[in-house]
Amino acid sequence: MTEESHDQPTTTPTTPGPLSTSVSVQNGGTAAVGNESIAVGEHGVYVGRDAQSPIHTGTGNIIQNITQYIVNPPPLQVIYQDLRRFLSRNRWFLGLVIVLEIPLGVLFSLYKDRFLLSWWAYLATAILLAIVAWSWVNLFYVRSSQASQEKKTPARRPLLVAIILTVAWCGLLSVQVRATLFPRQFSPSQFGIAIATFGEGADFHVTRLGRQVSGLLHNQLDEAITTTPELSDVVLTSIGVVRDAEQGLVDGERVGAKLVICGQILERDEGVIIHFQVLQTPGMTDNPSFPHVIPIVRRPLQTSIDVETADSIKVKQIATRQSLAITAFSLGLYYYFDPNYPHAAEQFEIARAHLESGPGPAGATDLGLVYYYLGKSYQMLGKFEQSQEMLNRAAELNPGDPAAVLGQMYNYRVLGQEELEQQALERAVALCNQLPGDHIAAIYDRAIAYEAMEDDEAALGMLQEAQALAEGDPAKQVWLHLDTGRVYEKIGQTETAIQEYNQSIDLDPTLVTPYFYLASLYDELGETDAAWLNYENIIDIGYNPSWAQELFAGFLYRIGYYEQAIEHYLEALRYPVYDASLLHTHLGLAYASADEEDVPDKEARALAEFEAALQDPGSNEHYICSVYGNVLAQFGHVNEAIVQLERSLELDPEISIETMLNLGQMYEAVGEPEKARALYQQLVELGDQIPADRLHLAQERLDQLEE
Repeated sequence: MTEESHDQPTTTPTTPGPLSTSVSVQNGGTAAVGNESIAVGEHGVYVGRDAQSPIHTGTGNIIQNITQYIVNPPPLQVIYQDLRRFLSRNRWFLGLVIVLEIPLGVLFSLYKDRFLLSWWAYLATAILLAIVAWSWVNLFYVRSSQASQEKKTPARRPLLVAIILTVAWCGLLSVQVRATLFPRQFSPSQFGIAIATFGEGADFHVTRLGRQVSGLLHNQLDEAITTTPELSDVVLTSIGVVRDAEQGLVDGERVGAKLVICGQILERDEGVIIHFQVLQTPGMTDNPSFPHVIPIVRRPLQTSIDVETADSIKVKQIATRQSLAITAFSLGLYYYFDPNYPHAAEQFEIARAHLESGPGPAGATDLGLVYYYLGKSYQMLGKFEQSQEMLNRAAELNPGDPAAVLGQMYNYRVLGQEELEQQALERAVALCNQLPGDHIAAIYDRAIAYEAMEDDEAALGMLQEAQALAEGDPAKQVWLHLDTGRVYEKIGQTETAIQEYNQSIDLDPTLVTPYFYLASLYDELGETDAAWLNYENIIDIGYNPSWAQELFAGFLYRIGYYEQAIEHYLEALRYPVYDASLLHTHLGLAYASADEEDVPDKEARALAEFEAALQDPGSNEHYICSVYGNVLAQFGHVNEAIVQLERSLELDPEISIETMLNLGQMYEAVGEPEKARALYQQLVELGDQIPADRLHLAQERLDQLEE
């Protein structure tokens, strides 16, 4: 094929001519190929097939040219020639696009499932990148043409377009990268649950079934949350595929989640096996008003179901039951750490029922973890027999786990079974010793056991050993410093304890527990300003506002700031409350203690709060009645006060020393000395079993009555 140059463009013929050879025309023109004509645009950029229906590859109306090429298709020979010329004329553009698009496509393929990268966002980025590349190639042609024609006027408009498009592409890519690397996080006040997309097969590729199962979990949790007002601070988010527990914890921490629910789907002969897993991210046990959960040497909650069919509808039906168990367990953990132990126990019981009757094969579910949290929930509710039953089952299912044994130890201590308590402690230490010597959790549990055995020196040794192993792992170091500080505080080394607590804060300023320990310690030492500051920090960063407000209100009450205490107690009642009866009781005390000038109707408000407390007193009724009786006596309602104090003694006759002394004096006031004498005599007979000052007061009152 020969080429001829023309200084001026030729006119495109309107009718086909005879068969001729191809001719290339520079700076605009046509070349005949067979009975077809080829149009060539300015600067030698190939334009199309013929003047009446060209295919556009450089300039002009893109839609019109491509449409005509489709509507009036040429012979295969012409298509081949057009394609060859297109590739030849635009090789710089195509090469640049390929070089730029390959790494973009590779990165998208590698991370689309983990970070839930959007296809639409990727396509928009890829298309815009191609347009950017074309703008720079076009600018190169323009400048080359101007240089060949010795034009000195710069191509400003193409340059401006190229710069604008490049900036737009960089902005689009930056937004996507930022959203991937720095996803939106849950706030500290939220209980975040991240639900991972279930991967299928050994390579965890995303399939329709995987999306269905993870969507099923998301929908069930979302329905439970939206239909339960007290779950308003439970929030869900979706994350990509999680391949193992380590990655799950990392991805969960990236979004600030407390729990990560993930899983895997494996094919079997004619069905599938679906694995579920619930991961607890570090720091979610941040609940210092009650004994924090002892780190457990265990796997996370895992359960599997074996579905003997590949039918998607039947798979979803069977998976629904298992996902209900996962939902109940997740909400149980939320209630447990809220804390709301009645609801926690209820949810764990639901999870246990579903998992025990599920379609999974024997041994496919780690029920020991469910039994452990169920036992701990009953323990916190004071149902020690039920707690022991659950913890015994947890110890059977996970015989190498010292946490369940330590839970048993607490029950034995409360139940007064000293021999069994000692056996449990020794067994917990033995279990820890069976684990690798550098296992931090085992060392930690052993330290807890030594502390319970009053061997504080051994406990400190264990904690210091664990600290050395945890170097470089802030999540572990935080809790080790906290517990080391508690032991130092227990043995009277308060300065060292404060240093340990402050080290925890340096490692994680968002954890509320060290502020709680510092506030309590400063409060006990009488350092009011330091205590006040730490109580305010608890309010600022704590994720349980009701507990934080009630805690601060109690401090204000103790230092005599009754009006401010009332404000914070009322603020605490605005949020879901673990034990409303105690909160109403303490608010009633604050009203009763306030000045008449500050709270003119304090009597009516105080009595109303006590009546509210008695609406559902639970296990606190003896305490509420005792406090209520004293407040009634303060306001001059002695007979009503006697009724409440008698009720308190009826409910708890063994340890209510103050109640007995107060009731005895009220009996004296209303002219019933025999009843008073009987109470004082009962206290005197206890001897050194009660504090010396209380014994002296009872003896003194008894002597006066017998004179």
